Amino acid sequence: MLQNLVVITGMSGSGKSVAVKALEDYGYFCVDNLPFVLLPQLLDQLEDRMERLAVVVDVRQPEVSAHGREIIESIANTRSYQPKVLFLDSDNLTLQRRYAQSRRPHPLVGESVSDGLQAERAMLAPLREIADPVIDTSLLAPHELRRQLRKLFAERLDTSTLQITVSSFGFKNGLPQDVDMLFDVRFLPNPYWVEALRSQGGRDPAVRDYLEQREDTSLFLEHLKPLLLFLVRRHQQSDRHYLNVAFGCTGGQHRSVYMAEMVHAFLVSHEIESRLMHRDMEKALINARSHSRASLDALPAAVVKEKSEQ
Repeated sequence: MLQNLVVITGMSGSGKSVAVKALEDYGYFCVDNLPFVLLPQLLDQLEDRMERLAVVVDVRQPEVSAHGREIIESIANTRSYQPKVLFLDSDNLTLQRRYAQSRRPHPLVGESVSDGLQAERAMLAPLREIADPVIDTSLLAPHELRRQLRKLFAERLDTSTLQITVSSFGFKNGLPQDVDMLFDVRFLPNPYWVEALRSQGGRDPAVRDYLEQREDTSLFLEHLKPLLLFLVRRHQQSDRHYLNVAFGCTGGQHRSVYMAEMVHAFLVSHEIESRLMHRDMEKALINARSHSRASLDALPAAVVKEKSEQ
């Protein structure tokens, strides 16, 4: 059942496309450039199928000036929900500069940008009078506009649309794609060179105990956790949608897996949703178990000790 109807309108170049993308991210079904006189028929078809609907209205539709306000008021008087009119505005100098940068003509064909803006303001005046909210985007960057829209239209402000992925990988298999933050944990002692740990992974208790006995492990996490918490909170506030954090070691079996597990658990403990992935762990475990004990025992003790510190 439809509960939220938003009519997005305003001056051309004021940010309506940004608003549409933002509301889509907040769960709205968005319809752009629908003939406004058809809005009641659209509502008849969709109001029993969805909860949130947003419709874009601009001066490309001649009926907006003549019947826009009348249609909005009719919906308010005859439906069980109240439409909200979002009007995006900006001063003429800013709009002219945006048109100059985009090299696009004003939608009122045959008008100069200056004359087109003046005519457009007159046509949209009836909708602006009933709009709530009216947002002036003259000094707003796109991410700042999205932040305001999130406060107005996102259903829950205690959560974010930020999707966090915490992953592990092995450098010998190449760098992962689309990583925003990458941490190299090869400075930690490598459990691979301990025979009893070689065929285990970073999730096994023995490997965890081995790493947690090293001072560098606790020091690294001690510095990393508040840094990650700070960065995640700031990305949430900037209305970012994806954040990929990756930890890398040599093979992606021990150290990187351990760190990814620890960071994932830390984020969850702070009620931050994250997804955990181990890109190379299974392949590394298969390879480690395929080597015989003799292959490691054949190495001189000094070499094994040296490699364990790598």
